[in-house]
Amino acid sequence: MTEEPGRVVLRATDVRKEFRMGDATVSAVDGVSLSVNEGELVAILGASGSGKRTLLGLLGGLDNPTSGRVEVGGVDITSMSEGELAEIRNEKIGFVFQFFNLIQTLTAVENVELPIQFSRNGRSHSRKRAEELLSLLGLDHRLDHRPGQLSGGEQQRVAIARALANGPDLILADEPTGNLDSGIGQAVLQALLDARTQTGTTLVLVTHDSDVAALADRSVTMKDGVLID
Repeated sequence: MTEEPGRVVLRATDVRKEFRMGDATVSAVDGVSLSVNEGELVAILGASGSGKRTLLGLLGGLDNPTSGRVEVGGVDITSMSEGELAEIRNEKIGFVFQFFNLIQTLTAVENVELPIQFSRNGRSHSRKRAEELLSLLGLDHRLDHRPGQLSGGEQQRVAIARALANGPDLILADEPTGNLDSGIGQAVLQALLDARTQTGTTLVLVTHDSDVAALADRSVTMKDGVLID
């Protein structure tokens, strides 16, 4: 595929992930190479079992590839220790998951504050930053509500705000509308796209929905662990 001009934020080179199943070896990700440029929105489209979620975990340093190389901002994350990976994930990569993954005992603003509290330089302004992000996503009236008091769409917008908390170079979103009905899902997706436009962050979105993928700058399809242009 042809790269657009601009700084490469994410690069995967011949990435493989293999699992043992009895006597057989299964390649969940089979030699994937992909580059994503600054500010770009790339959708990875594929059916259940295609390997797209495994790939997203590899791109975000949540799992280690069997072989190959993943670079975020020009830094090879496949050679990092777990402590170094944790720092990269907190400060350089934001994650949005299908099932929100919010901490139920914390309020919306506290959930967004949490990654800032763990960053090296953000503690002094964590509350202000969290409030600004929730306001950006239309939740300034929900700051002190816990997840159980929020609708599914509101919880996902809190999760988006949390992903943006430390101003990451890259956001990885795993089926962000997959647990929502179509109307709410569309509103949440628009909120994510608007936040991406306003912050200039780079977004890689995994989805099985071709309508969602159609909103991307570029989309690729994954099948049987392989990316197809």
